[in-house]
Amino acid sequence: MMKNQENAKQKQYHHHLGSGGYRTAIPKWQKLKQEILERGIKPESLHWPEHAKYWFFGHRETIDQETRKVVYGEKL
Repeated sequence: MMKNQENAKQKQYHHHLGSGGYRTAIPKWQKLKQEILERGIKPESLHWPEHAKYWFFGHRETIDQETRKVVYGEKL
């Protein structure tokens, strides 16, 4: 437990997924992606590796649906 606490203190970017973690977030992101694609919007992150997309969205970053560009928060 102590080692985990020390490791957590060293993290620069903490995810914001809630108690469900990636298990509940990924299906939501996949549904949103499908809805965006059905509207004819191809986001800038479309061809990113899944790992990169999940990390990005897990840290509260998003995509502007008008410009299709990724929107970085203050920390990133």
